[in-house]
Amino acid sequence: MIGKFPDPTDRPGLAYQHAFDWLVVRLLSSPGPRAAKLNTSFHGLEVLQRCPDISLLEPLPVGLAESANSYGIGQIKTMPVPHEKKLAAVAWIEPGVNVDLFPEQLLDALLPGGFLFLISPGRFARFLAENRLNGRLKQQASTADIENYLEQNGFRIQERLALHGLRPIIWHSASQIAGWFKQKHLRDRAHYAFRRDFCLPTREHWAALHLIAAERAS
Repeated sequence: MIGKFPDPTDRPGLAYQHAFDWLVVRLLSSPGPRAAKLNTSFHGLEVLQRCPDISLLEPLPVGLAESANSYGIGQIKTMPVPHEKKLAAVAWIEPGVNVDLFPEQLLDALLPGGFLFLISPGRFARFLAENRLNGRLKQQASTADIENYLEQNGFRIQERLALHGLRPIIWHSASQIAGWFKQKHLRDRAHYAFRRDFCLPTREHWAALHLIAAERAS
């Protein structure tokens, strides 16, 4: 990033690309009104680039409107909480460390049977380029805390995915080692195995990011 606003040519790493793609696909596949709750302008830019018509729950992250404008994104749709319109789905990205302070108004905004789609950091999140320098992880809740909170507040977890866990890290190292020894066929096989295992439907603690789909009980 150069200057005050982000560079529109920048792209997040593979883990965040997968995470935001999953999030928006899940949101758009939900029948009915949907919205997103964001903590940072980074979250907002990634969501708005994929789904510019999504409603963002107030308050908006500081600097999001200015950053969105540098990306050519026009007026941002916002939605106050509480709101008379019930929602079929809400995206919640990297909740703050005080997960117990999840706004009750947002819970009330979800229809019975509505879905909450979450991105949360795993134990390897500190190694992602997006998190190395800015200290964001100190302000985010752990996946275990999020899951406990959801289960205690009437949500059923229907889907879990782990991104960039131990297996892809091992495959990536094997690919590099094979390359050093000029074993191109082994390097390629390890690289494809890395891509195959990059996103796994598991509750793996040793991962960079976790994706969670939770349904509100009727």
